[in-house]
Amino acid sequence: GQIQCELCGVGNFSKAEGAALCQPCPAGEYANASGSTECSRCELGFFLDAQGESACTACAPGRWTRFWGAISAEYCECPAGTYRDQGLECHACDEFTECSGAAAPPLVL
Repeated sequence: GQIQCELCGVGNFSKAEGAALCQPCPAGEYANASGSTECSRCELGFFLDAQGESACTACAPGRWTRFWGAISAEYCECPAGTYRDQGLECHACDEFTECSGAAAPPLVL
């Protein structure tokens, strides 16, 4: 008998046609269509902290990532003029500090 092939489901890929198994896309990458032969990295401003997913999660409004394929919300940086606390929240700098955004603490002027 013939072997019946099935397409890999979303969130998974197979580099070789007729492969026995599909592989889940790693964290930071996704496959949004069945039958994918590769995964796509999350774009700037997005992250993905799990494997085998079909879409990335957007950073909070006003935040971004410096690179493609971010694997955690920790890589979503605060805009200039703000700083990030331990809980990943962005806070405005006061008049006696300077903030570069990102994860840097405020600098006292």
